[in-house]
Amino acid sequence: MITTYTPLSIYSLFIAIFWTGIFTYAVSALRRSSSLLEYCPLHILFVLLAACIIRILLPLEMPFTYTFDCQKILPKIQAFLNLALIKSSYITINIGLIIILLWILPAILIIYRHIKEYLHFKHTLNIIPASKDQNLYRILAMADIHNKMPDVKIIIHASVKSPAITGLLKPVIILPDINFNDDELFGIFIHEISHYKYRHCFIKMVMEFICAVFWWNPLFTKLSSELSHAMELQSDKDVCLSLTHSQIKEYMESIIKIIKNTNKENITPPCSCSVLEEDSNEKLMQRFRMIAENRYQNKKKIDLIAIPLVIIIFMLSYSFVLCPFSKPTYKDMQDGPVAGINGYETEEGDCYLIKSDNEYELCSPSGKYIDIIIPDDLHYLGYMDIYESKEEAEKERKIP
Repeated sequence: MITTYTPLSIYSLFIAIFWTGIFTYAVSALRRSSSLLEYCPLHILFVLLAACIIRILLPLEMPFTYTFDCQKILPKIQAFLNLALIKSSYITINIGLIIILLWILPAILIIYRHIKEYLHFKHTLNIIPASKDQNLYRILAMADIHNKMPDVKIIIHASVKSPAITGLLKPVIILPDINFNDDELFGIFIHEISHYKYRHCFIKMVMEFICAVFWWNPLFTKLSSELSHAMELQSDKDVCLSLTHSQIKEYMESIIKIIKNTNKENITPPCSCSVLEEDSNEKLMQRFRMIAENRYQNKKKIDLIAIPLVIIIFMLSYSFVLCPFSKPTYKDMQDGPVAGINGYETEEGDCYLIKSDNEYELCSPSGKYIDIIIPDDLHYLGYMDIYESKEEAEKERKIP
C-alpha cells in the first residue's frame, strides 16, 4: 500500500490532544501524591509538563508515523462532516466547515481579548509610580544574590491579592498593601526571582495561548492549573533551599497573610506569576506540607531513569495516527483520477487492479475493463486490491 506523507492533518491534531490528555493526567497523578513527589524530583514533573505543551504545539505526523486505517467509525464521522448544508456552483458549506468556524472564531476573540488586557495592564504599570521605600530594594538586593533582576520596578497596590511578578524583559514586582516584615519580604522576593529565573511568565503566556485555541476542551484548563501549581512548587523549593528554618516559618506566615487578604475585589495581573496562584485548599495544603516537612531536600537519582522513559514515551506518541479508510468504488473512479470514462453505469462495490506487464488494468466490480494505470499513478489507488491475473481476480472475487 502506497500513502502520501502529510505532516499535519486534523487526525494528527486529535491524536496530539489524546496524548496531551494522557501526559496531563500523569502529571496530575504524580503531583497529587506528596510522598511520590518527594521520591520523584520536580524535574520529572516539569518534563511531563513540557511533553504536554510540546505535543500540542507540534501535532505533526513524522516520517516514521504509521497510519492505522479505521474502516468503521471514522469514515462515518467524515461522511457526516462532509454533509453539505449549502451547495452551489460558487460555494459549498458543510457541517465540518461550520464546526471549524465555531472553533476558530471564538479562539481569535479570546486571544484578542487577552492581548488587549495585557497591553492595557502594561500601560497601567507604566503609569503607576514605583515604591520609594528603599528598604524594599535593599531586601530585594539581598534576595537577588545572582543579580538576575538589576532594574526591577516594585509597585505596591491595594487591589492586588498576592505578590506577583510580570514582564518578560523588564520585570515588575507588584506587592499587595500588606504589612510584611523583613523576613517575609525576603522569602517573597526569592519566590518571585525564581519565577523570573525560570521564565515562568513566558511559559504561562504560551499556556494561555493554548487554552485560548482549545477553549472548548476542559483538558487544557486542567493542564494550565497543574502547570501553575508546579511553578509554585518550583519557586517554593528555591525559597526553602535559600532560607533558614526560622525564615521558612516567616515565609509560611506571609502566605497565610496573603490568604487572609484575599477578597472578591482583588485583581489578578495577566501573564504574571504570584506567590498565591490558586485558592485551592488541596494545593495550598500540599505546598505547606512540602515546605514544613522539608520534602525539597530529596537527593534521589530516580530522574536518571524516569526522564529518559518519559522522553521515549513522548517519541512513541508520534508513532501512529488514525485515519478514515474506505476502498474506492466504481462511482469514485468516475469522479477521481480516471474521470472522463463514459459508457458505464454506476456499480456497487470496489474496483480492483490486475497486473499486466509494467502496467495495471483498472476493472469495475463486475470485472469490466476501465482503463490502464501506470505505476506512477498508483498513489491514487493505493488501497485497491491488486491481482496477478484476471483468473485470480475472478476466482477471489467470485465473478461469473
